[in-house]
Parts: sequence; C-alpha cells; structure tokens
Amino acid sequence: MTARDAQRGVTRRGLLAATGTAALAWAATGRVERAGASDPTPAAPLPGGPLPVIPELAPDIVDGGAVWTLTEAPLPATADRAGLVEQPPLAYDGRIPGPIIRIRDGYPARVVLQNRSGEISNLHLHGLRIAPAIDRPLITVPDGGDHTYAFLQARGHAATYWYHPHLHGLVEEQMLRGLAGPLLFDPDVLPAQLAGAQEHVLLLTNQLNTSNLLVNGVPAPQLTADATRVRLRIINASTARNPTLRLRGPDGAPRPFWLVATDGGFLRSPVRATALPFGIGQRVELLVDVSPAASTLYCGEDGQTIVTLTGPDGPPLPAPAGAMAQVPKLTPTRTTHHRRIDLTQTAEGTFSIDNKLFSHTRVDQHVRYGALEVWEVRNRTSVPHPFHLHSWPFQVLSRGGRKEPFVAWRDTALVHPGETVKLAIRFDKYRGKTVYHCHIAAHEDNGMMGIVEVH
Repeated sequence: MTARDAQRGVTRRGLLAATGTAALAWAATGRVERAGASDPTPAAPLPGGPLPVIPELAPDIVDGGAVWTLTEAPLPATADRAGLVEQPPLAYDGRIPGPIIRIRDGYPARVVLQNRSGEISNLHLHGLRIAPAIDRPLITVPDGGDHTYAFLQARGHAATYWYHPHLHGLVEEQMLRGLAGPLLFDPDVLPAQLAGAQEHVLLLTNQLNTSNLLVNGVPAPQLTADATRVRLRIINASTARNPTLRLRGPDGAPRPFWLVATDGGFLRSPVRATALPFGIGQRVELLVDVSPAASTLYCGEDGQTIVTLTGPDGPPLPAPAGAMAQVPKLTPTRTTHHRRIDLTQTAEGTFSIDNKLFSHTRVDQHVRYGALEVWEVRNRTSVPHPFHLHSWPFQVLSRGGRKEPFVAWRDTALVHPGETVKLAIRFDKYRGKTVYHCHIAAHEDNGMMGIVEVH
C-alpha cells in the first residue's frame, strides 16, 4: 500500500467518524474504485441464487499437531466480485469469504498467516480465550512475512468464532476488500437438542454501494436443506450493520426460532425468540424448522432478506428443550469493583472511549489478575456501538437497567444510544495487555479503542 492509499483510507474513515448517524448508513455501502469512467462494469450476482457453501481448510499435521495455513493475497477483480467488495480485492486462500477453519474443542492448534498481500497486515482470531501474548492484535506482519498463532483453548468452549485482519488504521479497508472467514470449534459430542439438525454457516458482510448484507459473499441466497431442522451458525462480519434477526413463514406471519449458542458457546438451554439483535462481531447459533414452503430470515429494521429457507416435507418436530451445557454464572458481590467505560465523541466529531483516542503507549485500564469486575459501558453518542473485549469473555448482567434474561458467554455487546450495559468479567487464566474497542471498523480505526493490562 502506498502512502497515498493509506491517507485516502484515513480520510474516508475520518469523514465517517465526524458525520455520525448519516455516515453510519453510508459506511455499509463502501465504494468501488475504477481506473477510468470508460471501464466496463461487470454484473454482480443477482439475489436469490443458491447459498454458497464455504469450503473447509484442511490442516497439515506437523510433529503430531494440526496446522492451518492461511495465505492472504490479492484476488483478481472478477465479475462475481465487482460491486460486492472494495477493489482491488484481497482473499484468504483465494476465496471471499475465507475458508472455514474447524478445530476440535480442547485440542492444541496452530494457525499460520502467510502475508502475500503486497501490504502490511495481521490476523485476529476473534473471540478465542487465549492469552494476549498469543492474540497480539497490534502486531504488524509485513508483506512476505509469516506469523504463527499457536494456542490451546480450554475444553468446554466449543463455539462459532471468526478471523479477520486487525491492523489498526486499516481494519475497515482490508475487511471491505474481502478479508474475513469462519473459525469453528466443535465439541466431541453435540448437545442432544441439535441431533438431526443440518449445520449451515452464514457469514454476513457488507455489499458495496448499498445498505444490504451479503451471505457467504452473495445477496439474499436460497438455502435448500436436506433436513426439516437446520442449525444456522451465523457470523456478523459486516463493518457497519447491526440488524435485528427475524423469521417469517410463507404466509408472511412471524415465526419463532431457538437460540442455542452465543459468542462463547452453548446456552444452558434453548431460548425461544422471534427477534434477536445482532451486533457487528457477534455470533449466534439458531435452530430453525423448515419445510417445502419457504420461510425467510430477514432484517427487522428494513425487511431486507438475509436468506430464504426451504427443506423436505416431514412431521413437525418437538420444540428443543432441556439442559445443553453448564454455563457458570458470574455473580458480583457488594465488594466487586465497578468500572465505568464511556463511549464518547470528540469535539471534532471522532468517536472515542472516555473522551480519549487510542494510543499504543497508554494503558487505559489496570486490572488485578483474578479479579471479578463489573464494567458499566455507557453510550454517550447518537449511534449504537458493538463493544468488544479481547481474551477475556464476559456475561451481560443488564441492559438499560433491565436484567439479562439468560446467562451466556459473550465477547461483544451492542450498546444503543443512551444505554448502559453492565458486563461481568473474570480476569483470570493469563496476564498481559490487550485491547477493547467498538467493532464498527471505521470507529476502531479512528481511535475508538483502549488498552487493558491485567497484572
């Protein structure tokens, strides 16, 4: 990347931060650069095609351990990418989105980033409970360089995670060019409630020049299942869209679905829902019943179709119920330390945290190792912000004074304007420095991020 390219990206992100809500909608559109006005404009895929299946990346076995090697490199601009990702596109292993990395829960793993992109980059394994010294979200991997992320995530945290670049100042640009992929941890045995449900992975990203979402790289696809119940593992990898997920039947009437897992793994038991806020960076796993008559998963705010679902004919299945997983509840006491984190906006219009822009050299929060803390995250701005903490998962205690209805592990919490979300966090397992930030990529790039050190 040239200095001119880097400055262009910063200028664009600065405009977004300065103009607030209007620019938030614009951010979902991105832009497409072309060499000249006379260049032909290839046709983008039409809505309603089959849901693409994201292939899995096969690991190599090295010294008895599994190693997944991701190569980040330019992808030639082709008709099926034009208008969908920012040009020139970047890809992991020649694919947009990147391939699925599937790891067995509780087993050691290594993920190697080979940077052949022609510019600096890095990799974030989003949501993993790994030490800051392994996560290293602020490192720079030069073009031609490799970096290995070797880790062992403790057993019991099977969940849907994902990976993406985390190079401060260029996160939005590199993600809009195509860099994101699923990272799945599977248990040895699935909960009984998932038996017979067919798994499908849906990775949501932005479509350029519109406010629409893409699913596995295409708009509004059709999912034709082989079973009457599907397990949707959904990743919000967009840069600026926080939809509310809703389901409607063939008659247009609302239909229920069951939430069985959040960012950090399975719930204690399935939760029936008809609407589910879904912030940027978050993941959910849903059980949905399908039939030959099409049902539609859509965005509650504007009615945009995410995916249309059909399946075989069959008798109705009983609603999933009963215990799925043990989720120990974090319970603060009167002596638990409370910490306030304000999501703010500078006088110049840039979004910030505690009225400060990010600095690599400043530690914003010092935390005692092993402490249970309550972080009160207050949104003092006019737009929602998905708040993300690396390395240490948390549980939402309340939103706007209302108690959270179920216990769940998360790493990202959507905080609406004027709202306070209380998070319980146990800072154990490891020490070190890492970051917390808004997961709207442009906000993060412009400085809506801080450093926490556990020692």
